[in-house]
Amino acid sequence: MSRVEVFSPEGLRMDGRRFNDLRHFAAKTHSHPLSADGSCVLQMGNTQVLCLVRGPSDTLNTASGSNTDGLPTIAVSISSHDSGQGKINRRLRNDKRLNELANHIKNTMEQIIVSNIYARTSLEIQITVLANDGGLLAACCNATTLALIDAGVAVYDYVSACTVGVWDRVSLVDICGMEEADVAVTTVGVLGAGDASNARIGLLVAQDKMPMDRLPNALQVAIDGCEKIRQIMDEIVREMGIELVSKNQ
Repeated sequence: MSRVEVFSPEGLRMDGRRFNDLRHFAAKTHSHPLSADGSCVLQMGNTQVLCLVRGPSDTLNTASGSNTDGLPTIAVSISSHDSGQGKINRRLRNDKRLNELANHIKNTMEQIIVSNIYARTSLEIQITVLANDGGLLAACCNATTLALIDAGVAVYDYVSACTVGVWDRVSLVDICGMEEADVAVTTVGVLGAGDASNARIGLLVAQDKMPMDRLPNALQVAIDGCEKIRQIMDEIVREMGIELVSKNQ
C-alpha cells in the first residue's frame, strides 16, 4: 500500500488498521504522587501526555469574582515538552492553539465534576504534551479524567474521547498524525457509557469542514470508539482501586 494512500481498496489505513480500529491505548495513574494530588501518563498511539491535578483547595480570594457563583475555579494549562524532536511538537508552539485546547478541556471537565461539593475551591490541571502524533485533544481529555479520579475528585462519570476522520465516504476512528493532513478531523467526547442512539456528547470539536451527510456515520464510528476507550479506562481505574486497597490492608 502506498504511503500516501489513506484508505486502500483492501480496507487498510496507512498504519495497517481497519476503519474502526483504535491505536494502542495505555495509561498509568498515580505516576507522580509527590508532584500532585492526582496524575496520569497516557498514551494513544504515539501521542503521549502527562496530566497533573492539584486540589481541590480552598480559595480565600473572591474579590476577582471568579468564585462568587459558588462553583470551583478550574485552571487548565498546557505546555509541550522539548524532546529534541522539534517536528513532533512544532504544531504546539502556537499559544493560541494551546489556549483553545485548554478551554475545550476546562469546559468538558466542568460537565463531569460534582461542582456543588467544591464550592469556592480551586482546581489546577496541568498538562504536558510529551509527544504529538494526532488526537491530542482526545488524549488530553482522557488523561485529565483519569488524573481527576486519581486525585479523589468526585465526578459523575468518565469522559472518553477520540477523533474521527472522513475520507471519501469512509469514517476512520482515532486519527494518527499522518492521516490528519488528509482527512476532515473531528474530536468527540462522550460522557459515561452509551451507544450511538443514547450517547451524551460533551465535546464536539471539528478541526476541518465536514459534509453534513457524512456527519451521522462519523459520529456513530466515533461514539463506538469512545465506548471502547471508556471500557479500557474503567479497567484501569478498577485496577488502581484494587492496588490501593491491597496497600492499605
